[in-house]
Amino acid sequence: MSENINLKELPHQFLLRKYSVNPEVLSTDGKQLLKQLDQTIRLVASKSKDGEVKLTPATQQKISTFDRYICDSIFEYLEEQDKITEAQADKVEEKMDDKREELEEKMDEIHTEEVKEAKEIEAEAEAQAKEEAEAEAEKDNTQPENAETEQEAHADGEEEQTKEKKKSDVLGFWDWE
Repeated sequence: MSENINLKELPHQFLLRKYSVNPEVLSTDGKQLLKQLDQTIRLVASKSKDGEVKLTPATQQKISTFDRYICDSIFEYLEEQDKITEAQADKVEEKMDDKREELEEKMDEIHTEEVKEAKEIEAEAEAQAKEEAEAEAEKDNTQPENAETEQEAHADGEEEQTKEKKKSDVLGFWDWE
């Protein structure tokens, strides 16, 4: 994977830092969403191999949805505490939506790259299997030729022996072998 997703890029993380909001002051729903997002991210990270994170479209959508609702919870808290007005919240929310779209595009690019890499690996494996099959077929084709010449030589040798035997074992008009 050429790019890693920095979890600090998630809009809700930006809002928490910008307004110095402790996640514990959010509503119960906001806390629950943060917990579920954290579990999802840990699950994705635990399934990663050698630092390569596999993001399916469903996982991407899940992360994006959790982030959107967590941002709503943060805006709700900020409005209740009169730290920002509703108009300010709308402006910041638009910026966060743009940032979320950028993040979603980056996740889509990563997924597309993963699919492309998987197809390339599959194509290489198929090509290698084909080469091996051709090599095996070529090996099989050369063996029968050698076997045929051996059989021909063996048959020629048998004919000579048979002729010699016939000459020595002739008892009459017929060949009784």
